[in-house]
Amino acid sequence: MKQRFDVLFPFHLETRATGTIHSVAKALRRSPHHFLRLDLFPVAAPSHKQRHYGWWDLPLSELPSEDVSLVLDLERWLLEYESPHGTRAVPMGWAGLRGEYGYCMLHASLWDSRARPPRMLELRSSAHVLGRVLPLKALNIPVTERCNLECSMCHRRASLGRLDNDADKSVVDPLLNACEGVRSVLLQGLGEPLLFPAIHELVAAVRRRLPVHGEVGLTTNATLLEGALVENLLTSGLDFLYFSVDGASKATYERIRVGADFDRVCDNIAAATRLLRGRGRNRPRFMANFVVQESNVDEIVPFVGLAKTLGLEAVTFSRCLDRIDDRPGLGPDVLERAYAEARVVADRAGLVIFTPPTVRPAEERCFFMEKAVLLASGEVFPCHTLANRRCAGQPAQGFGNVREETLGSIWERSDFRSFRDRVLAGDFPESCSGCPSKAWHVM
Repeated sequence: MKQRFDVLFPFHLETRATGTIHSVAKALRRSPHHFLRLDLFPVAAPSHKQRHYGWWDLPLSELPSEDVSLVLDLERWLLEYESPHGTRAVPMGWAGLRGEYGYCMLHASLWDSRARPPRMLELRSSAHVLGRVLPLKALNIPVTERCNLECSMCHRRASLGRLDNDADKSVVDPLLNACEGVRSVLLQGLGEPLLFPAIHELVAAVRRRLPVHGEVGLTTNATLLEGALVENLLTSGLDFLYFSVDGASKATYERIRVGADFDRVCDNIAAATRLLRGRGRNRPRFMANFVVQESNVDEIVPFVGLAKTLGLEAVTFSRCLDRIDDRPGLGPDVLERAYAEARVVADRAGLVIFTPPTVRPAEERCFFMEKAVLLASGEVFPCHTLANRRCAGQPAQGFGNVREETLGSIWERSDFRSFRDRVLAGDFPESCSGCPSKAWHVM
């Protein structure tokens, strides 16, 4: 089986406003001193070397132009491309995973081989899918649907039939059993997970059911991250913690996160990071998610500086998916400029940032088909969008309940497999109509 990757070189994936990447690449195109390195990682737990497909190095002197199609031979793991001297097949520089398919990130980097060791000049990334039959790798389990805030952009505000409860004791064991063997578990949904009683004990129970290199994490608004709860989470086996913070100033943040205190949230996050670093530990990883809206677009760049001050290691900027895409304040020019400036600040600060597309892609794609969402009721849904519709009391397509059958058997049901096959082929079922995640999701 072979997989094609089109136009993946860093100077063509994304041209900054200055045109620097494009012009540098043209000058170096036939250079004998530079090469492209292509690294391929599975999305599930990509931070471990054990979760790495491998890399391939391509000399620029061998490439005929900036626009080259690459073909990955998944049986021999050779990267093929057309050079001026015919078809080239490049072996892996390092051989990693074999026989595992699914969503992956391809990192294309430009290197100068004259430096010792070689020096990376630029890096660009793109999302892809390896294979058509994907295993179940990740679970999202919203263990509570309660929340202590009324955020201005949250789906909960429109959820007339929403449930304000926690996962019942009768459901917890089936939910935990469903975690066996998956790569990643996120204990979060429309509610605030720190409201779940003894959340640290649930984290520890999930951690015990995951592989050695699996990960369990939370997303929190950090309003409750105080006292003994901090200590309990840090020692629970938690692998990552996302903080939902949508502003770099008190006024903007509190206008969006209704009911929260900006200063208190920042103090909570900073105290947790100091406690973690003071013990010489790097787990859990502390990161932030910033939902971009017209009211906070001017704080994208300042927020990167705030994230550094708070001791975070990464920031994901995501779109507010229930808003109109073409609002003037969120136009491509505005966002491109803000993201470009944010990258400069992040590079200087040593932070990693992830940004969504600024223009709706011509071809919609879904990145949820190796995941499942398990509601507090035990119901299984293929994605957040369908699960949220169910929480809002709307008709939504589910595929079983883990109180009645195992997650493995639900995953292999013919109707669930048919659903995933259609989505991966781009033949989206009717239940997927109107889903904004197909265009704007950050993988």
